[in-house]
Parts: sequence; structure tokens; C-alpha cells
Amino acid sequence: MADPSGILSAEQIDVLQKKLIYLRCIRRSELSKKLDQIKALDDLSDNEEYHLRLYELARLEAIIKLLEQKLDRALQANKAKNRSNTCPDTEFGFTG
Repeated sequence: MADPSGILSAEQIDVLQKKLIYLRCIRRSELSKKLDQIKALDDLSDNEEYHLRLYELARLEAIIKLLEQKLDRALQANKAKNRSNTCPDTEFGFTG
């Protein structure tokens, strides 16, 4: 179950970052190339495959945006957690 605070482990952040890289760099490129190939072939007004690929690309962009937001929230939550776990000695008058 996901932590409602948005805090993710380092491993979870790594997996999320790798997934984003794959979706942004590989999957987006594959879909764009496929769309270009379809465009070059024929009339797009009746082309079901073209419209399907456009829908798939729009869906991919939405997923990328959601994952980016999740990653941003996790990084901010982790940063806030790390700040709250620090306890400078000078705050309590200890000098070591």
C-alpha cells in the first residue's frame, strides 16, 4: 500500500525514475515514429490505426505527467522528512 504522506524509499524512487526515462525516451519515441509512418501512408480522416495511436500517445502523456507529479511529491516529502529528523546540537544548547 502506498504511503499517504508521499514518502518513498530510495529503491521506489529509483524504479519510478527508470520508468519515467523509459516512457519519455523510448515509448514516446516509438509511438511518435509509428504515427509518422501512418501519416506518410494515407488519408488520416478514416484511419482507425492513426486515431488509436493518437489516443495511445495522449494516454502515455497523461501517465508521464502523473508519474512526474508522484516523483516530485515523493522527493519533496523525503526532503521534508530528512529535515524534520535532523536535530542540530546548538538548538538545545549542547556544544559537544
